[in-house]
Parts: sequence; structure tokens; C-alpha cells
Amino acid sequence: MNRAQLNIPNRFKTADEQIWQDQIKHNHRLRQAVRDRTPTSQDGTDILNCEFRRAAIASLTNTQPELYAAITLATGGAQLAMLTQYHWRRYEDDHQIALIEPNTPERRCPVGSARLDWPAWIKALCAGLITRNSEAIGMLCTPKSVEICALAPNTIDAFWPFLCSTLAATVVEPAAASAVITDTLTGLDQATIAERSLVDLKLRPLISLIEALLSKRSDTFNAALHKALSAHRQYHEQSEPYDWQNLLALEITALAALAVDRGLELTVESDYMPPALVTDSFPRTPSQVIDYFPQRGILSANEAHWFMDLQGFPRESRSHTLLDSDGQLIAQYKAHGAPTIPHAVLPFALLDSATATCPLALDAGQLVSLAETFASKVPANSSPTQQAQAKALLNEAINCVDAAIARIPPGQDAVAPESITSQQGIQLYQSEPGRFRRDRLVAYRSGLTTFLQSLDSNSTRANQSSPAIAKSTSSNQTATAISETSAQADAIAAIEIIRVQMMPLLEAIAKDSTGRVIEQLIPAEADYAKVFVSTAIEPARAGYDKLWKNPRPFKRPELNQTEISCYLAPAGMLQSENELSAAFPCGYRAIAPYLNPHRIWASWKYCASGQSAGLSFNGLVWLDDRWAWFPKPYRILKM
Repeated sequence: MNRAQLNIPNRFKTADEQIWQDQIKHNHRLRQAVRDRTPTSQDGTDILNCEFRRAAIASLTNTQPELYAAITLATGGAQLAMLTQYHWRRYEDDHQIALIEPNTPERRCPVGSARLDWPAWIKALCAGLITRNSEAIGMLCTPKSVEICALAPNTIDAFWPFLCSTLAATVVEPAAASAVITDTLTGLDQATIAERSLVDLKLRPLISLIEALLSKRSDTFNAALHKALSAHRQYHEQSEPYDWQNLLALEITALAALAVDRGLELTVESDYMPPALVTDSFPRTPSQVIDYFPQRGILSANEAHWFMDLQGFPRESRSHTLLDSDGQLIAQYKAHGAPTIPHAVLPFALLDSATATCPLALDAGQLVSLAETFASKVPANSSPTQQAQAKALLNEAINCVDAAIARIPPGQDAVAPESITSQQGIQLYQSEPGRFRRDRLVAYRSGLTTFLQSLDSNSTRANQSSPAIAKSTSSNQTATAISETSAQADAIAAIEIIRVQMMPLLEAIAKDSTGRVIEQLIPAEADYAKVFVSTAIEPARAGYDKLWKNPRPFKRPELNQTEISCYLAPAGMLQSENELSAAFPCGYRAIAPYLNPHRIWASWKYCASGQSAGLSFNGLVWLDDRWAWFPKPYRILKM
């Protein structure tokens, strides 16, 4: 197909010029009203909409400076809307989000609903792609950013989050896009709220265009681009002549820009798709968005850095100045590069104790989570360089546990539940309150310390297929040996280490679209004697051989089920009700006598953020050098 054949007809007849001039004036008044009013949480979305209308009309009237400025300012509005809504969804209404547009004073907006829904998210991403704004693209293309744009199920079709996820994956993780496309197409088939013409003429061609982009073939993409633009024209043929949304094929233009950036040669031309926007040949000065955090208290300088670690700011991106505020020392940090927060200002007050009136930056739940994160990053390699990294991470984890212990009130034996106020901390506390007792935290610290000491004595560690496990007495002890001790504190210390080190495996299981990860967990012939007592070996082998030869299709977590809760217990503790067995199905009580009491079993679930219910699994067992999966043993061992 040659260039002439691929050319798209010009726009169909639109309203006369006077109507468009009136629309331009009306849009200018709306934009000025946003500037003049008291800042609100909806400013970002209002700016986004106003600038898109301005860009569309400018594409018709061929006023290129207006077009370029509008699409650039729309990107800034999109970033503002995303940040205000992000903190609103996280109940962090004490932030202020500043928008700095070119030649315009800084405007600080409060946190609240930005009215940024999934269709608006798509427009926002398109603005980022056209302007090649990596900060905007980065903050929009995260699972959390898609999730926070949700509306009530009865007000919008279920395909929208899949469509948004398809676009995000196409931009930042193309290899993962195909799997989501299938879910999107299924959702489009089942749509009941969106007009059928929208689905067939706007959304399906968009999916076809994405598939063509993923093919990396210019001819395939150009053919799909031709069809998408033709469908866009057909959809808008019945529109009113003054409908500005007909003038610019925003989503198509954005994907064409992405195709050019990935080296495809475009032969399609259309006035729905201004060439300068596609080829990145237009001048622009981007807006800047800054997240102003409220002042928080810290008990050490480490806590400021840990707080910024939780936000996702790279350590090399941080700088600070020291200020004096009425005798209070304030460390004011500037940071950039977090996934959803490109730029931030974070003030911290250095306090003498946790009982000070200033809210602490971190609660005990966040500190325990940080300790787990640091411990989970301990490298499996035993080279000198890797050992130095491991020691640094373990020291960070130990310091986090110490800080969590410091949050326990004097004379008390556990962290006060009301002191845990962060969403992350509350979720961790509710999943297992016993972990916040002083003895449990001390046991966890002891396990980390012993592990650190074993590195200092050049002890060997498990290879990468096995999680890093704390050694409780000597350098060559494994998780099995740890669980053999009669001291519950030692078992708890081992379990706390194993929990965080197995998280990468649980994440891999959730993403295992090929079945390769699960295949590696199928028990070997010799594994049954390690897991079950002698009388249960053959029944277990027979049952699991049958199960693994004809396995049921694995149900993967939903896209929003990104939070993982993991529970572990030695089999010997599954016979009775206790703090470790409580998270396991009751069926384990009956079959626990048939299990090797020294093996550590795992139960886990995938939940949406802020939810306690989710997709649950159990039956992973640690076997000295690998994990093996024995799902629901209480259904297999009917003895």
C-alpha cells in the first residue's frame, strides 16, 4: 500500500469560523476562571479539559503556537490531577500540590478528588506521550495510578481498567501488554454502558493499533493507523458540526508518536493527526508539579531517608538544608524521581522522643515493612562486593526494627494499635498483630543480627533459588535446623526472615503467565519423605501425582491485587491454635500429625490495596535448597 492510498480524507465539514472563534473565547474565559479562583483539587482536570479543547480547535485553525502550548499545558494539568487524586485516595489530605506553568506564579492546590476517571486518564497519558514528558508518563503508568481513577462499578464498564492497563503496559512494559489485551477485548464484548459505536469505532481500532505497534512492523502499523483514523472519522460524522472532540484524534496521535519514537516509519498523513505532534518537532516549555509534604517528626536522620525510601525517591536524588523554626531544627529535603511523585519538598523536625506532639514520619508498621524490604534485598551471592551490600542492607533492617521497638510506650509489651496510622502500617498490623509485640520484634532483630554475624564470619549462604535465612546458632544451619529448636523465639526469628525473602517468589507466581514458575515448584520424588511422616508418604505421593498431572488452571490475581500477605509456621505448630497457625486453613489442624514437624509451611494471599479479603493459597514448603508446593494437603491426606 503506497503513501497515496494511505492518505486519510480531510475532516468532514465543520461549523463556520465564527462558531469556532466563539468557542475559543469561551474556552479562554473558562481557563481564566480556573486561574482566578481559589485553588481546588479539581484544577488539574479542569486545566486538562480546557487545554485539550484549545489544542483541538488550534489544530483546525492551524495556529501552531496555540496547539503546541495547549498540549504542553494539558500535560501539566494531568500531572496536577494525578497527584491530588493520588494523595486523596491514600487519605493524605495534608499535602499541597504546586503547579508552576511557564511565566505564571506557583499555584498550590489542596488534595482531594480531581475527578480524574479512566477516560480522563487516557487523555492524560496521551498528552504525556505527545509531549514526550517522561515524568508525566512515569507517574501515570503505574498500577496504582490506574487504580485510583476507579469509579463505582455501576457507572462505568469493567473494560476501562484493562484498557488503561493495556496502554500503560504498551508504554513501559510492552512484553506484558498482550496478556492484558485479551482481557480488554473480553471486556469490550461485554460492555453494557458505553455506546456500541464508541466501542466499535473508537476503542477496538485503538486495540488493533496497539497490537500493530507491538508487532514492530511499519507496514502493519500503517495499515492499522489508516483503519483507526477512518473509524474516527466515521464515529464523528454524526456529531454536531461544532463538536471540538472530532477535530483531533488524540489517542491515535499519541500512539503514532510512540511508534515514531520506537523507530517505525509512518506513511499515513491526516489532518486529524498534526505531523509536528507525531514527529516531536515542536517547541515546548513544560510545567512543573511539586508535591509539598507536611512537616513530620523523626527521631534520627535515618528515619527521614527511610520515609523517602517508602515514597520511592532514589537516595541519590535527595538534597537538604537545615533550618531553625522557633528553636526547632528542621531538615528540609528536596527529592525527585519517585514513580508517582516527580518532585517533592519534605520537611522533617528532629525530635527527642516518640512522645513529642509532632506526628512521626513513620509508624511501627511502616518500619517493620521497611525492615522486611531491606532484608529481602540481601543478595544471594557471597562475593566480597555482595557481602558488603548484604551487610549494609541488614544493618538498615536492624535499625528499622530498633526504631519500631522505640515506638513501644514505656512499660508496655507491644506497639499501641492506635499509633499505627498509615494505610500500609494498618494493613500489616491487621494481618498479624502479634508481630508487633516486643518479644516478636526482639526475636526478629536477633535473627537479623545473627545472620549479619554469620556474614562477618564468612559463612556460606543458600543460592539464589533459596531465600536468605537467618542462622540461629552456627553458620551452616538452615531453615530446617532453625525450626528444630524448641525455643519458639528462634522459630519466630527464622520465620520473620523467611517471610520477606520469599516475597520475590510469590510475586513471580502472581505474574506466571507461562506456568514455568509453578512448574519448578512441583515436588520431586524424594521430597515426600522430607515433608510427610512415614505413614503419609505414599498417600501424599499418590494424591499429588494425580493433582499435578491434571492441574486446574491457575487463577492469577486481578490487576489491582498487588498487596501480598504471607504467613509461615513450622508444621509442628499447626496442630493447635496459636499466633502462627491462625492464618492457615483449619484443615491443617487435622493433618498436622502427618507432617514433618520441622518443615516450615507457607500460606499467602493477594489483595487489593486497603482490602483484607483476596485470593488465597497455601502449601509451599521449604526443603533445604528449594521450595516445593503441596497445595491444600488436608484434601489429599484423608486418612
